Amino acid sequence: MDTDVQYFGASLGSLASLGCPWRAQDRAVSTAVGATLIVLGVSAAAALSWLSLHLLVARPRAPTHLLLLQLCAAALACTVLSGFPFTGTSAVTGHWLYGAKGCIAQAFIQHLGVVVQLWTLSGLALERWLCSRPAAPMPSPSPPPPARWYARALALPWLLGVAVAAPPLAGWGSFGCDVSGVWCSVNWSGGNSGASFAYAVFALLAGRLVPATVTVWCLCGARVALPALPPPAAAPQAPRPRTPHSCSASRRAHSALNAVARLTAAGVLLLRAPRVILDLHLAAAGLSWDRAPRVLAYLAPVTDEASALVLPLVCALLDRSCRPSACSSPCSCVPKGGGGGLSSCCGRGGRREDADDGAVQQRVTSPVPS
Repeated sequence: MDTDVQYFGASLGSLASLGCPWRAQDRAVSTAVGATLIVLGVSAAAALSWLSLHLLVARPRAPTHLLLLQLCAAALACTVLSGFPFTGTSAVTGHWLYGAKGCIAQAFIQHLGVVVQLWTLSGLALERWLCSRPAAPMPSPSPPPPARWYARALALPWLLGVAVAAPPLAGWGSFGCDVSGVWCSVNWSGGNSGASFAYAVFALLAGRLVPATVTVWCLCGARVALPALPPPAAAPQAPRPRTPHSCSASRRAHSALNAVARLTAAGVLLLRAPRVILDLHLAAAGLSWDRAPRVLAYLAPVTDEASALVLPLVCALLDRSCRPSACSSPCSCVPKGGGGGLSSCCGRGGRREDADDGAVQQRVTSPVPS
């Protein structure tokens, strides 16, 4: 390969070269890491595809499903388009297989997907915080944000992702091979140039630390307890098809989605932490890959790949609790139009999946004896 060829302003013959000019030092460790990446990647792709299909065919849908779908899309992009097909096969063979342009593509898509995932996760946390505020005068969660809020929450992560991941394609900063020899990411050395270091710090702050901070802050705020429900009202004097007096199902749905958001955020942030620690170590070690711990360099891609499994596992574990949330807008238990029960989309006939609510509904719909 001609070392004088230029790709986006970076020379392939320099230390900041695109692609991986060296082989992994420990072949046994590299092979084990590659096999782990392939197993995790295939499992994550299958689980994310199942969850995406489940959310798409769910009837009716809650607005929060849109944010969960975008989390699935970002994780799938990281896993299928820039994950185990590149890193797993390269790790098994002990060196990067796809050349300079493949390194650029893998690093860009991976960085874009991670930024979109983390900012979408912060949007989900913000939505949970907004819904957790008590709505006066009812001691219930607030109604969900308007549709335009969800449109912005879906579009903004992609705009931020492009803003954070695209600068190396325009000459500010660079993508390159990391110390493992089988993975491409943001190049901290970049010939020890100030511009490359400035971009790496910007990418670390805007792409990882800031959305993680927003997520933690919002989910801590969402833990504020709602007021206790008032005592049940007296039996009505006329039959009604559904009752607006019980908010327990909506509150359980709200709590279930809060649990999904908290567990997903905790798992994703924990598994993304090794990459952040590695980047911080590079910043403190004078931007030299030679000073980076190889154990951490091999651990970071494995935990990044495993983070795609968090959301499907959480949803599978909480599936029974999430079914009520799929039948209504989980943020509100205030009836629409005076006679619509928990929500107008609560399903045909207003059926509940809760025994207590069913008992209350039966009492209300039964004729009052004369």
